[in-house]
Amino acid sequence: MRQAFEGAPAGTGAIYTWTGNKQVGEGRMTVTESRPNELIRIRLEFLEALRGHQHGRRRLQAGGQSNRRDVEHVG
Repeated sequence: MRQAFEGAPAGTGAIYTWTGNKQVGEGRMTVTESRPNELIRIRLEFLEALRGHQHGRRRLQAGGQSNRRDVEHVG
């Protein structure tokens, strides 16, 4: 599997990409909103093997533990 990081070094605009065999496929995860110690929103795109994308949101609480996770399937 090949992995790469693009865009911003952290937070909004940070991008993680991967490509691999049929089991791993190819995809991209982009941070679309980031509020330190509070919230992170991502766009998850599956480009090969499983085509489609999702949006996710994770709310954070003190200590770095998440208290809620919502994933909305878009297409």
